[in-house]
Amino acid sequence: MFKDFKPEIKLLFLVASIAVVISLAGILVLRNDARNQVSHTPSPVVSGQPAVDVSDQYTELDGKVWSDVNQIVTAVNLHYAEMERLPKSLEELISLPDLAFFQVDKNPITGKSYVYTVRADGSGFMVSGTQSDGLEYIREIPIK
Repeated sequence: MFKDFKPEIKLLFLVASIAVVISLAGILVLRNDARNQVSHTPSPVVSGQPAVDVSDQYTELDGKVWSDVNQIVTAVNLHYAEMERLPKSLEELISLPDLAFFQVDKNPITGKSYVYTVRADGSGFMVSGTQSDGLEYIREIPIK
């Protein structure tokens, strides 16, 4: 499938894939470090507020949200590299033969679609998904 791609597209896909893997590995390391610190060291109480156990703050579903958002960013970048324009919607990504492997899943926490927005001036895009704590995981990507 990738043998017909231009070398620049192959390199872009490789770099984006490595970035996703490094991001996920970093999240897992930080989560394990936080879990180990909490289990061995009592958390301090600051300003009379109860201590927060960081290991319980994020769930496996949060990891799925982060992974999905990063995969969407990679697919949008591939679309841009091939078509020289940003897709109008996530559904447009599925229509490209070279992105036939790509699926737009629903957010496993909310059951809703991920948010994809193109900047009004076309200079970039944003992808976001709601985490289990109700906050948004947002990736803003400039183009050009």
